[in-house]
Order: sequence, then C-alpha cells, then structure tokens
Amino acid sequence: MDALTHSFDADVPATAPLYAGDVAALLEHLGIDRAPMLGIAGIGSCPGQELAIGCPERVRSLAMSGTWARADAVFRARLALWRRMHEQMGFYAFSRKFSRRRIPLQWIDRDSSREI
Repeated sequence: MDALTHSFDADVPATAPLYAGDVAALLEHLGIDRAPMLGIAGIGSCPGQELAIGCPERVRSLAMSGTWARADAVFRARLALWRRMHEQMGFYAFSRKFSRRRIPLQWIDRDSSREI
C-alpha cells in the first residue's frame, strides 16, 4: 500500500492515524473483516499500532518493528528536524541521504518526482 502523501501532491499531514484510517478503509473496500498486520520502521509500524488500538476488530495479529508508544522531547525534536529537512530537500534528496541502508536506491530512483 502506497502512502497517500507519497503519491500525490497532497496538503495533508502524514500521521499514523491518517494512515491507519487508510488501511481500515482499504480493508473495508476489499471486504476483509480482519487481517494480520506487519509494520516495519516508524510510519510502517505506527499505523498498525493505531489500527490495533482504534479498530481492534480489524487486526487478527500485529507484528511491529521500530515503533513507539509516545515520543519524548528529544525524539520530537529529531522528528521536527527531519520534517524541516524533508520539506527543504524534497522526497528524492532526503530519501537518498537518509535511507541508503533501508531502501534500495533503485526504488528511490524509480519515481524521483514524488514529494510530500
């Protein structure tokens, strides 16, 4: 599932509750009552966590990596810095600089026009 703000020029803040709602809507659209959820690293894990809390009837099982229950002041400052850097650099440059170990560069190069 591609995140809304990764595919469109949307004036929508990227949040875990937004993505959890997208997943719930997709499950509804596909006629899936309950599904196993796998979330990897941050914006992959946090929506699964949100979905499990907000719509537990939709989640058959949940496996997460790299999530958090709440952000302390240091983590919030880091997230704010990353957001500012992302806004200034754009999706492509930010992803190439900070995701080299997590995301293959071929994936980033596939669509360098994506902006959040």
